[in-house]
Amino acid sequence: MRMGTYQKTQWAQIDNAFKKEIRTALFLNEHSSLDYLYGSTSAGAMRIPVAAEESEIFRIDSAFKLLSTKDPIVQELAGRELGETVREATRKPARPIDISEWLNGDHTGRPGNSQTIWTNARGSTRRLEEAVKWAVNEKDELMLQTDSITLEPSHKRFVATAIRKVLRKRRDEKLQSLPSQGKAMKLVSKTKASSHFIRSGSFTRFVDWRFIHRARLNLLPVNGQPWVQEQGCRRCQQQFESLAHVLNHCPPALTNIEKRHNDIVRRIKTAVENPRTGCKLLYENETIPGAQTRDRPDLVIEKETTFLWWTSPSHLRTEKTRSKRPGRRRGTSTST
Repeated sequence: MRMGTYQKTQWAQIDNAFKKEIRTALFLNEHSSLDYLYGSTSAGAMRIPVAAEESEIFRIDSAFKLLSTKDPIVQELAGRELGETVREATRKPARPIDISEWLNGDHTGRPGNSQTIWTNARGSTRRLEEAVKWAVNEKDELMLQTDSITLEPSHKRFVATAIRKVLRKRRDEKLQSLPSQGKAMKLVSKTKASSHFIRSGSFTRFVDWRFIHRARLNLLPVNGQPWVQEQGCRRCQQQFESLAHVLNHCPPALTNIEKRHNDIVRRIKTAVENPRTGCKLLYENETIPGAQTRDRPDLVIEKETTFLWWTSPSHLRTEKTRSKRPGRRRGTSTST
């Protein structure tokens, strides 16, 4: 990858072959967004490396490390060879600013007959669509700039990591902007705990694994999908069978919904009762004495006068989740 032995199209063929197998392992169909496979784990995606992109990143990384190495002889030779390449392409003296502009693809230049590490780095920079840009610092040294940070020569060990973060962040934003497949992912990205099972597999059965990825992307075969003609619920005959309806509102499933709610509360209670947490359980499923409301919070926990409530959202929108009123009601998934 670093030497450009194989072209990006050849690495893309490997990505296409792996893409089909990964979707099969996640029980996703061909309509699922690829951004879910290649996005960051902090946003709930799978963070699968993209071979075609990795080849581009490593070409830039190799060129930058040659220019910023601590070996003065190698650094001088690399700088001289880059300057000659730019001068031959642009037909004018190669100043540091001209070199950075040429690496960014700003100068059209004369096409060369040979392929070098510098022409590879230039082509990779252009193909990454401004995920990284070359620039010059006050000492006339070449540096790299991404959307969030500037990489000086002393940061050469972090080049590949920084570019990957930019590309994954773009995928996360694109996935969350999708009207159907991105709704749940906006909430999933709020905390890393939502995706703990992807790496550890803890508390996850095979049946859960077959369900969770399709549920996140709203690809379950419910009647509420736009392409289904009859959109009524198959169990309660209501007009619209959405994923939120099946999980939280369907009357025939209220017993299981409440059982799920109680199981989660039970696990929270077990964790709170651990002495290392420094928490004390005051009330469980009872009205708080002296309170102005008659709600019965599931758990009232004391830790420096902190009250905790847990909510399993019935809608895939942040604002609707925040507006849910804490309180104990049959068939809802809300606790305080």
